Amino acid sequence: PLMSYQGAFIKDPTTEEIHQNLTVSSLGAEQLLDYFEHPDLRHKISVHFYINDELYVREITDGTKEYVQRSLIQPIPVGDLRKTLATEPTKVLALCDDPNLIDTLLLDLQTHYSPEEFYFTKSVATFLEATHPKVNKGAAVRYIAEDL
Repeated sequence: PLMSYQGAFIKDPTTEEIHQNLTVSSLGAEQLLDYFEHPDLRHKISVHFYINDELYVREITDGTKEYVQRSLIQPIPVGDLRKTLATEPTKVLALCDDPNLIDTLLLDLQTHYSPEEFYFTKSVATFLEATHPKVNKGAAVRYIAEDL
């Protein structure tokens, strides 16, 4: 099985069977989007939603282009990301060129939300990720070892 999104998504690459997809609630994703779209942040951050292993973005930014080169996934621009929330995202990703801003946002979000609401992490200095609170790589490996 292939484990991705910090362990939120486990899929068999041969059969395409999805064994696990722990998602962020649509309400939670909308709250994060509201936070990231604050006028002081909106033009500093590029927000991406991963839904059903596809990448949805508001628009194609320079940050999005750089991310696409790194991840080799084709982004789907949709304008208002709220239009995608009929399906819960596996991951909410905020990108910013300023690692200090990402650090500040991470600390702020960790004080506003409990660990039971979201799991926040930085996969690299300029990527802030929000996933289901039970997501972590260790739990995913345990799931694969014990349940598959």
